[in-house]
Amino acid sequence: MWSDHPQHRVHAEEIISEHISQGYDVWLRDDVAEIITGDYVCTFGELENALEELPPHVHAWERCVKHIAAHYDDDMRPDEFCERFIDERKFCKYGSGMSSMIQHAVDWGYNELILVGCDLNYRTDVDGYDPNHFDGSYNPIGFWDEENVHRHYETIRHGHKLASKWARENNIQILNATIGGNLEEYERVDFDSLF
Repeated sequence: MWSDHPQHRVHAEEIISEHISQGYDVWLRDDVAEIITGDYVCTFGELENALEELPPHVHAWERCVKHIAAHYDDDMRPDEFCERFIDERKFCKYGSGMSSMIQHAVDWGYNELILVGCDLNYRTDVDGYDPNHFDGSYNPIGFWDEENVHRHYETIRHGHKLASKWARENNIQILNATIGGNLEEYERVDFDSLF
């Protein structure tokens, strides 16, 4: 299990109750690990089921915060794949959590990476819960207006462009096996041909 920052208390508590308690390897961003142990109190407050320390099967990964909120009109927006991953082993999530997952896979020695379910589609009729995320409550009501949605997805696309360019330059193959969708920054492969 791999986790980015939880948006709500219930998401943080589910990391403990549904993942950490199962005993399999769990990878948490360093600030998420601090939320789980109560060392960092997020905007949603302290967790009732916080752990005193992380069990041995839970691993905190250090993140790069240089590009954390960089959008297309932001001075912090990178022009190249984040050098902090290469030089300092800090995982950068510029664009989306997918950027850090790609970096983790490369760090673990994988060379052929296959993306599934990365469609990069989005809706702009956003008058309620987040229709652009697997969990409709991930972002607060009112977060998505048309301009914010467009900016967010252009940032995600830019992150994929940087990752794709870096992968090609370093002989790392990233394939997109998503059925349909709008993510064309990687070579496409037919999903059904993989099995």
